[in-house]
Amino acid sequence: MAKKNVYFVQPNNIFDKAVFLPYAVGAIAAYSWQHEDIKEHYNLGPFIYKRESDEIAFEILKDPYLIGFSNYLWNFEYNLSLAKAIKRKYPKCVIVFGGHHVPPGTEFLEKHDFIDILVHGEGEGVFLDILRALRDKSDLETVCSISCRQADATVISTAEKKYTINNFPSPYLRGYFDEILKNDSKNYTFNAILETTRGCPNHCAYCDWSSLGEKMRRFPIKRVLSEIEWFSDNKIEYCYCADSNFGMFKRDLQIADKLIETKKATGYPKVWQVSYSKDSQDRVFELNTKLSAAGFAKGAALSLQTLNKTALKNIGRKNMTPKLFSMLMKMYQKEGLFTNTELILGLPGETLESFCSGLCRLIESGQHNSVSVYFCELLPNSLMSTPEYMEKYKIEAVTTILHKYHCNINEAEQDGHSNIIVSTYSMSREDWIQSSLFAYFVINFHHYGFLQCFALYLHNEKGVSYYTFYNSLMKWITENEGICNSIFTSKRKILNNYINAQGGLAYQNDIFGQIAWSAEESVFLQISLKLNEFYDEFSAFLKEFDIDKSIYLDIMKYQKNIIVQPGKNNFSFGLKYDLYNYYSNALANNPISLKEQKCKVIITNPAVPDNWKEFARVVMWHGRRNGKTMHTGYDKAVKIKCFD
Repeated sequence: MAKKNVYFVQPNNIFDKAVFLPYAVGAIAAYSWQHEDIKEHYNLGPFIYKRESDEIAFEILKDPYLIGFSNYLWNFEYNLSLAKAIKRKYPKCVIVFGGHHVPPGTEFLEKHDFIDILVHGEGEGVFLDILRALRDKSDLETVCSISCRQADATVISTAEKKYTINNFPSPYLRGYFDEILKNDSKNYTFNAILETTRGCPNHCAYCDWSSLGEKMRRFPIKRVLSEIEWFSDNKIEYCYCADSNFGMFKRDLQIADKLIETKKATGYPKVWQVSYSKDSQDRVFELNTKLSAAGFAKGAALSLQTLNKTALKNIGRKNMTPKLFSMLMKMYQKEGLFTNTELILGLPGETLESFCSGLCRLIESGQHNSVSVYFCELLPNSLMSTPEYMEKYKIEAVTTILHKYHCNINEAEQDGHSNIIVSTYSMSREDWIQSSLFAYFVINFHHYGFLQCFALYLHNEKGVSYYTFYNSLMKWITENEGICNSIFTSKRKILNNYINAQGGLAYQNDIFGQIAWSAEESVFLQISLKLNEFYDEFSAFLKEFDIDKSIYLDIMKYQKNIIVQPGKNNFSFGLKYDLYNYYSNALANNPISLKEQKCKVIITNPAVPDNWKEFARVVMWHGRRNGKTMHTGYDKAVKIKCFD
């Protein structure tokens, strides 16, 4: 009897010729095809791991018996379209949908008659059971954790079951991606996912991590270390660790040592990105110290999501104390380690005032490096997306364009949608727009550096809080025509259209190439094009704070010159005050008195490109969360000579 052909689809976006290997479906295939009875009955076809056209997909699919689709935000709509086309051409083909974006229950299956089976939760063991049930012509009711169609077309859901992960083989080590590397390495570079654990000990209402596997389970350390060697041998440039709490376990130090060892040996992986544990801070600090020294310079994530106590209670999250956060910021600054703090906009309980003041409280606590603000997405398997939760907190969500940044603009807003919270019992739609605009500009003015020097000086010397400074600045922008008023007005209109499903947020300008940029990135790029005009425009606002004229002129000169500009990478300028050491200490949360002393600041920064396209890519895309928007964010870019 001829083997039946099984295929997997996990399409990923291509970013500047870099694409992820399809780890999720590779893991499922590796688990099933380790069993001889599956090998005897089923043939495993090539993976579809890029967003291929229907025509190319059909060239790959030869007489398919079953096709498994791995679903998440970025490929869900594509998968629906392809699955529907496949069902038209091959009506008897069994279509299986799994992954994080498959909702609980049977409603989704009832809505899409071209899908035969839904897998709820992790898929390795469930998929094996599906293959065996279909092979034996058994009733699918015997398979746990699925929704399926019966012979009489009724739809049912089965009981949930958890599987151990100790015997899950690695798709990397078993060679499931060897053909992809062999055939496509001339056209693409490859990124990879590393799982060292699965599950999450926390139960944040907005997240589906814990709901899909509550207990923390660890993959065998031998497998993890061998996979890192595989990444190194196969020149994997970017490695994303899919753990929810890296640093939670002592063995994570051993994993970091292995990454450092392989990078020293081969140069790969080049980049390592991970979500760190919000507990175990001593271990997380040690990990970041090691990894940063080895050139894995993505920085430490000290994420809080919100500083509003009511919102924290509503989402079931407990943050570190402000005192601990400030202490950690000092520790990281002392070691020269970059940090990023995440906030989520749209959490129930958050208000316009609490969000904006919370963002500035982060700065007060020493977070001058980087803040990232994300819109709250309703994930189908999260507590927050349940009807009961949404009704309790008066959550209003809108279906908007799913944005894929840093890819070609033609791909940025193709298909795909997000389900974004735009109002709750505590935040109106207008407040949501105002909060978004405040975040865009504060991140640019402070963390990307456009007005950071003035904000720091006024805070330390005149007691002006960051909230007072930036709130006043936002009001001034709305009342005075100019570069930022134009950007502000444009962004307000775009945001309003966005929450009314009338457009997207991606920005593109041929000056910066065909790449799609996020809203906050576009603010930086638009101001950078008119940097001198920008500072001329804000001089009227800044002079309202009655800064000594001599100091003001020096700060303005310093502020202008530390912002990176294309081709401006080898120059010097004189100052009357030692501003470099003054700001270096202020940013390290160790303020000193401003000293009147003649200085010469010498900036030599060969990393800065001489054209706008590369500038946008190197400085904004790759460098924005590492402080590279300012020369002072580059190691050894700035030298200072002081004269008596």
